[in-house]
Amino acid sequence: MLLPKAFSSLSKPFRNISPSGGAALPDGTAIHRAELDHLLSLVQDSESSTTALLGPPGAGKSALLAAFGQRLHDQNIPFLAIKADLLDVDISDEEGLSQSIGLDHIPTKLLLGLSLTRPTVLIIDQLDALAGYVDLRTGRLNVLLNLVRRLSGARNMHIVFSARTFEYEHDVRLRTIRAESLNLELPPWSTVLRAAAARWKHSVGSSGDVQIVNFDWQRRDFGTTLLEKGRGRAK
Repeated sequence: MLLPKAFSSLSKPFRNISPSGGAALPDGTAIHRAELDHLLSLVQDSESSTTALLGPPGAGKSALLAAFGQRLHDQNIPFLAIKADLLDVDISDEEGLSQSIGLDHIPTKLLLGLSLTRPTVLIIDQLDALAGYVDLRTGRLNVLLNLVRRLSGARNMHIVFSARTFEYEHDVRLRTIRAESLNLELPPWSTVLRAAAARWKHSVGSSGDVQIVNFDWQRRDFGTTLLEKGRGRAK
């Protein structure tokens, strides 16, 4: 039967998207992302959805999708996760896509078959990496866009793809996809400060022992200056 075999193929988390990163700092401090709750609520409460997860470079889009996929896996919800920029450059149709990511059938057939009886999710990370002015070989992008079009609006079918805000707003083909925009906001500064305090066990802020001078969300790391007796010492 198609459905059990398809579920076995698709429910393995992150077929070619890394599950590492999540919503935690290197010291294990969890950073709650409200956008993750929103994506999960769409799957649980909506008949279907198509969502464009947007944000600047380093906002944590890939990490959020990895955490989203892990939550789906934990809840036994079938999904297919594709990291667009890692696909073979010679892909020109769905048959080539299914071979590239190791599926027994084309994704449309598998996903629509599963969605007949349960919520099913398609995740595409870094779709903007295949935009025409970034990647001159556009076959992969056409295949993925056609896949989204075929699945979008089907009952129990939920689609989430990520893109940088600028590329999404300026690439004509990306804009042809009818999707709800979900802008990924950086975590509140107060959360970053608490994480820094937990790491260094110092008070933080402009008047504390540790002054935060920047925060790289993609690497989930800090640039800091340790203030000692009124003098700044880079760390």
